[in-house]
Amino acid sequence: MSSNYSEKGQEGRRIEDKPKDLSNGLKFFGNRLCPYAHRSWWTAIEKGISMDYIHIDLGANYPSWYQEVNPSEEVPCLFDEGKRITESIIIDEYFEEKWSKQGTQLMPNDYVERAEVRRFINWFCSSGVMAPAHKLTRNQDPSTLR
Repeated sequence: MSSNYSEKGQEGRRIEDKPKDLSNGLKFFGNRLCPYAHRSWWTAIEKGISMDYIHIDLGANYPSWYQEVNPSEEVPCLFDEGKRITESIIIDEYFEEKWSKQGTQLMPNDYVERAEVRRFINWFCSSGVMAPAHKLTRNQDPSTLR
């Protein structure tokens, strides 16, 4: 397990079957093309968190066993010592709170400033910025990016 991913494609390992034991360690299920999973992956990197990143193919190559891991079938999904946490913003705050003294401090100490950061995150996610970013990352045809 390592959070030291330095090259494209190292974001997660691929597995054929559901992990046998989700109750030990930190397991992160994501996809490098999903901006929501990517956001949580970068949060873990900034916090210096070591985790087992398991790549989940989306679309037609979606692993059938993943519904057992996360019934909503979305990424990201985090298991910390058997406890499931979903939704990227919630995972990001979990990382910041649990590893508050480690890595980069991502939230200010001041309550009002922290509220402003949360307001900005809410605006960014609800203003239509994330949806085009998601579409852009899923686009595999470079000619349509001009």
